[in-house]
Amino acid sequence: MAASKQQHLLRDYIAEHPIVRFHELRRAGIFAMTIARAVEAGELVRLSRGLYQRPDADLDTLQALAEAAKLVPQGVVALTSALAFHGLTDQIPREVRMAVSQKD
Repeated sequence: MAASKQQHLLRDYIAEHPIVRFHELRRAGIFAMTIARAVEAGELVRLSRGLYQRPDADLDTLQALAEAAKLVPQGVVALTSALAFHGLTDQIPREVRMAVSQKD
């Protein structure tokens, strides 16, 4: 697959998904080298290991929750983070807290 086709695939994918995980990009047919080159070129921002976002993505108060949800897909937003998300408190959480539900 030509590099330009890979770049086009990546641009189309991140246009629809502002925050993405590495495995989501790979599942979409985007090569690891394309992802690495996009990060080097500033076309993709690496937030943490395996987590990326568009460089022009709006950063708002829900950004940390979106990142946490991508990193912990089975997680649950809890405590002050949940209250803030639902507008039930005026406190600003110092950190995002998520609980992972355990299956019996």
